[in-house]
Amino acid sequence: LTTEQTTVRIPQDEEHHESLQAYRADGKKAAEQLCSACHGEEAIPLSEQHPPKYRCMFCHKPASDGRKQVPKETGAP
Repeated sequence: LTTEQTTVRIPQDEEHHESLQAYRADGKKAAEQLCSACHGEEAIPLSEQHPPKYRCMFCHKPASDGRKQVPKETGAP
């Protein structure tokens, strides 16, 4: 076993902003419900070898490697 992250990390960009906010506010399961809106059968299909798609954040973690960060909600409009 390894503790090294080997799966693609979730980019901290505007396309993933809503999912990352759900992750921060309500946890993995809330964020995972949003993944299939883009990552599905047509738009960005998963590979044939991909495990069940309903537990995305079990393997895929938010990026924390200095890439663009999505700011946390401040409550301002």
